[in-house]
Amino acid sequence: MLSSPLLVIPDTGTLTPDYSQAVNFSFTLVGTGRTMANPINLTTAFLGMYSHVYFLQDATGNRTITSWGSAWKFSAGAKPTLSTGGNAVDRITCLIRSTAALDCSFTGNYQ
Repeated sequence: MLSSPLLVIPDTGTLTPDYSQAVNFSFTLVGTGRTMANPINLTTAFLGMYSHVYFLQDATGNRTITSWGSAWKFSAGAKPTLSTGGNAVDRITCLIRSTAALDCSFTGNYQ
């Protein structure tokens, strides 16, 4: 099993965590209207593990995620709204329930 440091992934418009590389991810957003795609390579070996995903605003801020893949599950189905200040930092923490479901909670605006 991977020992996972924080894997930094470039913003390409569609953000796709690859669980064959890590279980903790960091995305610095440089554009608006991003898609958080379902993770890839999420196998049964990860069931019951926690995964952390950080979203960092660039210095400009006001970057958004407007679409979430079906695997990202939030309380009452309410997808989070990211903090929009320049250099703001948000995190989702997810319990990997299945290869198609990550039960997530959102913590915003780390300072």
